Amino acid sequence: MLDQMAMYPSEVEILKEITEKFTDGSVDVRERVRALERLDEMVAQIDLAFDFHTILGLKPLLMVVENESEVNEVRAQACQVFATLTSNYEKIQEIAADEFNAVSVLLNATSLAFEKKDETVAKKCLFALTSLTRNVKRLRSEYLFNGDDVMRGKLSHAKYLFKSSLMAPKSVIGDAVWTRTANFLSDIVINAKHRDYNNDEETQLMANLFKDDWTAIEKAAIQVKLRFNSPNASEREASANLALAMIDSKDDAFRNAFKSIDFEIDLISYDGKYPNDSNEFKHLVRDIQRAFKKNTHEEL
Repeated sequence: MLDQMAMYPSEVEILKEITEKFTDGSVDVRERVRALERLDEMVAQIDLAFDFHTILGLKPLLMVVENESEVNEVRAQACQVFATLTSNYEKIQEIAADEFNAVSVLLNATSLAFEKKDETVAKKCLFALTSLTRNVKRLRSEYLFNGDDVMRGKLSHAKYLFKSSLMAPKSVIGDAVWTRTANFLSDIVINAKHRDYNNDEETQLMANLFKDDWTAIEKAAIQVKLRFNSPNASEREASANLALAMIDSKDDAFRNAFKSIDFEIDLISYDGKYPNDSNEFKHLVRDIQRAFKKNTHEEL
C-alpha cells in the first residue's frame, strides 16, 4: 500500500513538487516554464486552486512575478498561472489582494515591463491584474482607483499606469497590451452602467482618470482613432468600446477631442469597410455616432 502511494502521489504533493521546481533558479528555464504550465492546468480547477493556497503557494508565485532579475519567460508564465488561479474565484482574489499585496506587486511588475518594452510580460501582468480585480468592486476601489494625492495633483499608481498606456504611441506600447488595457477599463464602465448607474467612481472612470488633462485626452483620442482603423479586429473592437466610454462620459472634453481629430468621419467611412465584422460591433459604431449627439448613452 505504501509503495503504491509513493508511486501515485496525491495532487497536493504534485502541487508542492511543482512549486519547488518553478521557484528553484538552478533548474533549467524550460523545466521551470513547463512546471508552471502544468500548474496553470491544475489550478483551473477550483478545488486545486484552494489547495495551492493551502500549501502557501501564492507567496512564492508572487515572488517570481515580483523578482526583477527573474527570467522573462518564467515571470510571464507565473503571471499566467496567477490569472488562472484568481479568475472567477472571489475568495482567492480577496486573499491575494488583502494578505499578499498582489495588486501592488502586479502594478510594479507591469510598470517595469512597460519600461523595458517587454510586451510579453506586460501583457501577462495586465491579464493577471484584470483577473484579480475585474469581478470584485471592493478590490478596484481599495487598490486600483484610490490613493490620488489631491494636494499634489498626483494620480494613484494604477490610474497613472492606465492613463499613460492609453495615450502611448505604438512605438512605446504593443498593440496587445494597449488592447488589454482598453478592454479592461471600458468593461468596468459598461458593467457599472448596467449595474449601478449612480456609481460615478466607475461609470465616470475615464473622466476620473484624465481629470480635465486636455493634452492627455487628445493623445488618447488619437490612439483610439489610429487603432480604430487597424486591420486587426480585436484592436478595432477595443478602441471602439473605449471611444464610447470616453465620449459617453460627463466630461465634454472627450467629445471635443474626438471632434477635433475628425473621428466622426472615421465612423462614417467605417460602413462597409470591414464586412466581416460582427453585427454587434457595427451596432457599437452606431452607438458611438449617436453618443456624439446625445448627453449620455442611456438616452439613446
